[in-house]
Amino acid sequence: MCGKAEEIQKEWKPKCGDCCIDKWNGETMLIISVKADAVSLKTKCLLYYEKYGDYWAFGTQVGYWNTIDKLFYLPTQEQLQEMIFGEYTGIQTITSAIEQFSKSGIGCNISIIGEMNELWLAFIMYEKYHKIWNGVDWVNE
Repeated sequence: MCGKAEEIQKEWKPKCGDCCIDKWNGETMLIISVKADAVSLKTKCLLYYEKYGDYWAFGTQVGYWNTIDKLFYLPTQEQLQEMIFGEYTGIQTITSAIEQFSKSGIGCNISIIGEMNELWLAFIMYEKYHKIWNGVDWVNE
C-alpha cells in the first residue's frame, strides 16, 4: 500500500530512523546513518538488515549498486501525521477529520485497511492527492 503511494515515495528525503523496505527481497530495514555530499548533492545511507545482522549502504548516484530508488519508504504514523498537520488548526480538528474520514468510507473501503498507519496513509492520500485505495492501487477519486 505504502510502496504504491508514488507521491509520498517521491517526496521522501531519507533520514536517520526512517524505516524502508527493499523492493528486491521485501526485507524491512532501518536507516541508521545518512551522509549528504554537499559538492555532488548525492546521499548515502547506511541501513541495518535485522534478518541478516548486517549493514548495507545505499546511495543516490547513478551506477551505485544499491540505489535508494530500490527502497520503499515506510513512514511511521507520526511521520504521516506531520505531512498533513499544518493544514489543520489543532489536535481536535485533525482527530475529528480522521474520524469523519474513517466513518464515511469516502477515501477507502475501511474493510481493506488493516492498521492505523494504513488509515492515516489513506487519509493523507485522499486529503493531499485526491486518491483512494481500491485494494490494489491508488486511483483518482
